Amino acid sequence: MSKTFLYAINMTDLRKCKLTHKGLEYAGPVSKTAGGIRCQFWDTTNPIHKPAEGIDDTNFPDGTKKAARNFCRNPTGKEDGPWCYSMDANLREDFCDVPLCIFTECRLSGPGVEYGGKVKKAGSDVECEDWDDEDRPVLFPNTKFPDESRRYARSRCRNPDGDPGGPWCFIENEDTEKEERNYCDIPFCDDQVMAQWLMALHLHYTLRQLMEESGSKSWPDCVMYSTVNGEPVVHNLFTSLNTSLNNLTIGLKLWEPSMWSGAKVYLALSAIASPATGEQLSKWGAGIEITIGNTGSGLSAGSKDKDDDAELTPTPGIISGSKWSWFWLSWGGGFITLGKEGTIKPITIDEYVEENNILGLKPGSFQYYSIAGTGVLWSLPFCEKGISLD
Repeated sequence: MSKTFLYAINMTDLRKCKLTHKGLEYAGPVSKTAGGIRCQFWDTTNPIHKPAEGIDDTNFPDGTKKAARNFCRNPTGKEDGPWCYSMDANLREDFCDVPLCIFTECRLSGPGVEYGGKVKKAGSDVECEDWDDEDRPVLFPNTKFPDESRRYARSRCRNPDGDPGGPWCFIENEDTEKEERNYCDIPFCDDQVMAQWLMALHLHYTLRQLMEESGSKSWPDCVMYSTVNGEPVVHNLFTSLNTSLNNLTIGLKLWEPSMWSGAKVYLALSAIASPATGEQLSKWGAGIEITIGNTGSGLSAGSKDKDDDAELTPTPGIISGSKWSWFWLSWGGGFITLGKEGTIKPITIDEYVEENNILGLKPGSFQYYSIAGTGVLWSLPFCEKGISLD
């Protein structure tokens, strides 16, 4: 098919395409090089080509080299994307044919590198300049565009440098007559999915009540972005809990798919609203902290049977950059259970300290929650104004 029309074709099968230029997040089944040579297993004990030192389980979105089988991956962060060692003795390694995904109506991820639609106006409603403008030096190669060409991208909003802020374009500043970058207003593909999920939980009546009481004409905005730098994480924004429920549901999604390895969310449940780390809440006997991440999930502070820094349950791929993942927490009798929607077996069941401390004053009841994360979007099926303690 002629690439002249490539911009109008959806390529949304995540088994065959990548969401970022490097494709660090790619976890599909492609297992041949671009030249058609079968890939070598990553964990083979009798390799044709000895793997480079330093490649270990933590470099694979699958969680382990064994789980990655002989699929194309990018454990070393090569600029051109997923690759593999070949089964040809004369060819050590080669890249695989894993192109950028193309979403023509919306963006799936935060950066929106995969956006290949027709919007050609920046957020300020200013017309975009052509990417292939002859008066501008070539800044980005054709491979950085889902259209596979600057020419075919024309003046449409794209993200050839993976800017975390999302799709953008060059515009002409009317005051200075100089060219500058400006972001485009590209909607997320899962906005409709979020609304459907809320309806599935039969929360539409409650939400409509909130709308009527607030005078709002639209659904409440329940999606928030959280990022923290370094550890330990200090919780300083607490929100009141409905103490009669003893459970909480939360949706999580990576802003940038390639950041899967460092993705973590820290959820504190507390009897008091006071700035503190999870360890401090535990020492005060006032709360606990649950960690959810692709490298491990479970009770990370406040456990009765193990140290606060105990090893978490391995949970590779539990938070994705291509879709929302929904988790539930329930507690009572000194135990807390973490599970993922759609699965029967809980991720963890842990016992926390609820004797001779602040939590023991009202067993089985937390008053507040706080969420912090590393580049993660999070959502709840309802919104309440938090108590800021900055």
